[in-house]
Amino acid sequence: QPLSVCRPWIIPAESGYRMYYVWAMPDVIAMRYRICTATSKDLKKWEIKAEPVIESFQGNEHIASPCAVRVDGHIRMYFTASRQHQKGDKVYAAESTDGEHFTVDKKAIYAPEGGTEYESSCYTPSIFQKDGKWKMVFSGMSKKGRYTTFIADSTDGVKFNRGKSLISQETDVRFKNGAYKAVFFEDYVYFVGVDGN
Repeated sequence: QPLSVCRPWIIPAESGYRMYYVWAMPDVIAMRYRICTATSKDLKKWEIKAEPVIESFQGNEHIASPCAVRVDGHIRMYFTASRQHQKGDKVYAAESTDGEHFTVDKKAIYAPEGGTEYESSCYTPSIFQKDGKWKMVFSGMSKKGRYTTFIADSTDGVKFNRGKSLISQETDVRFKNGAYKAVFFEDYVYFVGVDGN
């Protein structure tokens, strides 16, 4: 049985809706995280696909934080991957024509950067288009283990510039082990916080 199912991302689909979510399963050595999918006609009853849509690659066992966007008739999935939990998370992209079979670009599109407040980890990407440009809101962890939410821009949705601080949890004791994830709904951006507990 999975230990956790979390971080849902829902998009319109051919016959209703498609949800991507994170499936966490205990392993002999450590936790394994994978991205799975399910479909629904009414957002209440879901038909689950048994196999993950994004599997482990290059030793990355922590595959999480799905963000699916429709681009030119196909689905681009943004997600994070790392070898260890909360260490060295990078943002990757994968492409699919049917929403279930993805081709993963094994080169990260965004990674921790020295001299920034996301030099240890960057994850939970939320990506959208506005005024002809792409924007990515993501959480970053500093070497001190503190979290900040950043925003970065792109012209093509693949190469993003250096992130600028948007919201910091530096002084909020509730966010010692967690950060915000941006959720977009009806032209508003909501920041959903988790304290890691």
